[in-house]
Amino acid sequence: MAYNATTLAQAAVFNTTPGGNDGAVWQAGQGPSFDSSGNLYVMTGNGDWNGTTKFGTSFLKLTPTLKLVGLVYSDDYAAENAVDDDLGSAGVLLLPTAAGYPPPSI
Repeated sequence: MAYNATTLAQAAVFNTTPGGNDGAVWQAGQGPSFDSSGNLYVMTGNGDWNGTTKFGTSFLKLTPTLKLVGLVYSDDYAAENAVDDDLGSAGVLLLPTAAGYPPPSI
């Protein structure tokens, strides 16, 4: 959820698995990572996935208004989900472009 910093009014919501199960932003307690444009990057735990509205076991890029603009997921999603393997059991680390690394590509 995003809130207006001045009024504290809710400004946006992104639900990782609407109408589904699990798939929440987990990241083992680490907060989201942000790029210089304010986009945020998170990983989700195992849960329902369909690639359009449900994003369990995924690496997500969201705009500051929480619009999904990038997605990476495992081709072996169903097998990982069946045994409770979680892509999102750790946080996201963005490497700085100033250090010579390419900018995030998702």
